Amino acid sequence: MKNVTVTRHVRVRIGRLSLEADATVLEAGKAEDAGRQALYEKYYGRAPKATIDDWFELSTVIKLDSIKYSA
Repeated sequence: MKNVTVTRHVRVRIGRLSLEADATVLEAGKAEDAGRQALYEKYYGRAPKATIDDWFELSTVIKLDSIKYSA
């Protein structure tokens, strides 16, 4: 994550999926809150904002743009 603040272009591998993208660390605000809420609800269902904020207290949301997939 520290590298994202130096250079935005990143390579990410998740299992067998590899991709290149431009990454941005999202600052606290609407976009970050929406991302956190969507991720939490995907795995745990609806919850009050206080619960989601507590769950993500030590987390950082990174936005990936211009994604290019490779095998």
